[in-house]
Amino acid sequence: MYILAFYFSKYDTGAVEKLGYSSFKNAREILAEIFDFNPNSLKNRRDDFDVLTGSHRTGWVSRSSTNMIQETNGWLQSFSFDELTALVQSFIENAEGQNVTDSFLREIDTELSEDEIEQIINFEDPTADLLISPGNVSRRVYRRSIIEQLKKLYHYKCQICGHSFEEIYCAKYAEAHHIDFFTDTYNNNANNIVILCPNHHRIIHKLKPAFDKNTLTWAYPNGFKESLRYNMHLL
Repeated sequence: MYILAFYFSKYDTGAVEKLGYSSFKNAREILAEIFDFNPNSLKNRRDDFDVLTGSHRTGWVSRSSTNMIQETNGWLQSFSFDELTALVQSFIENAEGQNVTDSFLREIDTELSEDEIEQIINFEDPTADLLISPGNVSRRVYRRSIIEQLKKLYHYKCQICGHSFEEIYCAKYAEAHHIDFFTDTYNNNANNIVILCPNHHRIIHKLKPAFDKNTLTWAYPNGFKESLRYNMHLL
């Protein structure tokens, strides 16, 4: 929601029109249904950002900005309108996840292991969306663009350690990991994905640490805990 709120605060009616809504009220009502939040929450978060983004609205000038608001504002200021639009659209399209007719679909075998599924998601043709048929559950289409957009959001850095291949090798590389394993939940929404370096991705798969979504912290079997260094999309 913070990314959506920043987008509407900074680009206002331009953002509304680009996404095809008739008004901000119309946008927040539809998005609230898609992402399952209170429509007023998006308006309130937009007003929080108005103080920082140079909006014509005064926003919540009477209260101090939270750390999350300040960090998100600082992180996203470097993104262009087109880059943010692509990110927001990928969130929306993947959350809807149904009846996609304008992309190539690859139907995947639901008997594949988590490692095999993530191999497809991370390394194979990113233009091919996935058609999932999990048993008696209705078939669902997952937009692959969400993976690439989240990698771009974090500049291909690991959300845990901050490692960047680009800084060392001038190569953009990172991997997407499903917090709740995709093979268990078929949940490919942004709130179930983190961007990791290969080392953290492998060790999490090997040791299967418990993830606390309130503190954004992994607890490993030996008692070691580590939290996300970067977070712009998990709430």
